[in-house]
Amino acid sequence: MGQKKLGYGLLVSSAAFAAVACGGGSSGAAGYTSLSALTGAMEAPTGTVDAETAVGVAAEFENSMQNGDLGGVRQKAQAQSGSAACANGGSISANVSETHLFLTYSNCNESGCVLNGTLNTFLTDSGDFSQCVSYDIDAVCEGEGSVSATFSGCLDVGAGSFMYLVEYEGETYTVSGSYSAGNGTLTITGENGTFTCTYTEDSGSCTGSDGSTFSY
Repeated sequence: MGQKKLGYGLLVSSAAFAAVACGGGSSGAAGYTSLSALTGAMEAPTGTVDAETAVGVAAEFENSMQNGDLGGVRQKAQAQSGSAACANGGSISANVSETHLFLTYSNCNESGCVLNGTLNTFLTDSGDFSQCVSYDIDAVCEGEGSVSATFSGCLDVGAGSFMYLVEYEGETYTVSGSYSAGNGTLTITGENGTFTCTYTEDSGSCTGSDGSTFSY
C-alpha cells in the first residue's frame, strides 16, 4: 500500500475538553489501530439506509462532527516517541512511524479533564483516502461529569470531503455533508447503496444513486 510520510514528528496532545459531545464509549465506529481495518469498514458499511434509519444516522453524524475536534484539542510537536507528562498528572505515550501516529492517554489530567483512551492518525496515498483518524477517548471533566469522544473518518480524495464512519443501532454507515439540529443535506452509504438525504426539522426524503426514493 502506497503511503505518505507524516509531515510531523510525534504529536503529543495537550487536550482541553470543553463541552465534549457524549458518545457511547467503545463502538464499531471508533478505536481503530489498523489503517486497513478502518478503510475496510469505511468501504463496506453494514447498515441499511431507509426511512427508519435516516434520522438516527443523521443524529449520530452530528455527534461525530462535534467529537471530531475533541472540544478544542491543542497539539504540539515533541520527540519521535516516548511519553510526556500531562500538566496536572498522568501521561500521554506515543509511537510514530512514517505513516502512523499512535497516542495513548493514561489518566492524563489537562484543563480540568482526566483522559483515558487512544488516538490514531494515518496517512496514505493508496485508494480513495489520503488521511484517516480514529479515536476512542473517555474523560471525566469538571462541571461536565463523564463524557466520551468516539470518532473515525477519512478524507476522500475524489470527493474532496471528509467521510465519517457512523454507527447507529449496531450497524455502520459512511456519511458526509452538513447537518445540524434536524436540518441539512447528507450523503449516506449503507450496504444497500448511496443516498442523498435532505432534512428539514428531521423530515424530508432520500434519493438513491439508483433513482429510488423514500420519505421520512
